[in-house]
Amino acid sequence: GINAEYMGLITDSNLASMTDIFHPIGEQVEVTEEGMISTESVCPVCEENGITRMMLTLIPHFKEIIVSSFECDNPDCGERNSCVQFGGVVQPHGVIYELSVRSTEDFNRQIVRSENCTITIPEIELEVPGHKGEITTVEGVLTVAYENLQSDQPVRRHLDPPLAEKIDTFLEKLNSCIRIEQPFTVKVVDSSGNSFVQNLFAPHPDPQLHVTYYERSIEDMIKLGLMAPPEEAPEHVAPKPALDYNTRRTLEEERKVDEGQVTLGYTLPENCYACKRPGFFKMAVVDLPHFKDTVIMSFKCDDCGFHSTEIKSGGEIPPYGTKMTLRITNKEDMSRDLLKSHTCSVSIPELEFELSEGSLGSMFTTVEGLLDQIKTQLSSAHMTEFVLGDSGQTDYKNKFKLFFDRLEAMKSGNIPFTLILEDPLSHSYLQALADNVEDDPQLVIEKFTRTDQQEDDLGITQLKEMETEVSS
Repeated sequence: GINAEYMGLITDSNLASMTDIFHPIGEQVEVTEEGMISTESVCPVCEENGITRMMLTLIPHFKEIIVSSFECDNPDCGERNSCVQFGGVVQPHGVIYELSVRSTEDFNRQIVRSENCTITIPEIELEVPGHKGEITTVEGVLTVAYENLQSDQPVRRHLDPPLAEKIDTFLEKLNSCIRIEQPFTVKVVDSSGNSFVQNLFAPHPDPQLHVTYYERSIEDMIKLGLMAPPEEAPEHVAPKPALDYNTRRTLEEERKVDEGQVTLGYTLPENCYACKRPGFFKMAVVDLPHFKDTVIMSFKCDDCGFHSTEIKSGGEIPPYGTKMTLRITNKEDMSRDLLKSHTCSVSIPELEFELSEGSLGSMFTTVEGLLDQIKTQLSSAHMTEFVLGDSGQTDYKNKFKLFFDRLEAMKSGNIPFTLILEDPLSHSYLQALADNVEDDPQLVIEKFTRTDQQEDDLGITQLKEMETEVSS
């Protein structure tokens, strides 16, 4: 297989160079040997020499992929195999898709799964671990799982009858899901963030599909090659998500940032997450007016150019969440500063658009910058390729075109619209164009009580239980 660390080095900072490496599959067909990387390798069957060939190409839905094949030179062996691996960007966060399957239409939803993807059906305790990248459907996942288990049953009945009987019982449950006799849930978990479940209502929210983004664990980072195992890791290496800092700056401000002329709270030695060479991790505390202290952490490698920025709100967990509603009527409103935390959801009612918590990560930008990020995210997402590609249905294509046209008109200031930021941790911020927020007629800020589900998702319930145990 392809080295995991090599895959992890393909990040946003060097994505631009991919255009010279990955070419559309139609072009590769004409290139033959020129588009291939060939290397001599040992046959896993006869241990004689053979040839491994790799082709880096672009395929709809998958974007950049690496197709590799092996062929043994030994005429008495003839071993041949091939595999497909994802070759694109490792996303800033892992992703979890939870789909409620209720009809044949849901059964036909397409799924893009990377080699890091695990699929489970909690109702029948089925887990399909990641093995290789593929494009499939909900039906395809269940059918393949059924056939794989069924194919070995004759041998099991002979060698281990009790186990075969248990698997027969399980196959009946799996078959009932295939026949859609009752609703069930398909859960897709991918630590690389590169898997996708088709949204039948795109670009609007799908009531049967819930998407959650999460911070990777150290184990996830090691598996993806984003950091070395503990016994191999250089001193000071720590996993941190790469988040975009999208605020608009003047040329003078850009110069100061590039030269590092900012007031820093701490500068710590840190090894680059990409090339592992030594650098410096910087932290600064920024006091946002009418808000709270915000910690901005950044790392930039002078050797390979890798950079990442992380934004965190300081202070304790507030007792209430915050909902900010801004009515945007002109270009001046588009320049308002905006801090969106990882726990903040975004909605634009006029577009019937909702961005769930965790989407786009954390960012300090402007209203216009946020709209740019939304457009970029949707334009590059797998869902867009499902809808706008050759296999996309005409009505879906028309919906997306209308959505992008209206979004562009809003960004240009031609159409008034409403922007709603809802953050259960109150760690997000929208700039008021007045000394007192109450004096800004276009901005309404409301406090709300978090739901039990939100407190569970944020880990607040567990913290309260621990405090109760300690106090007792």
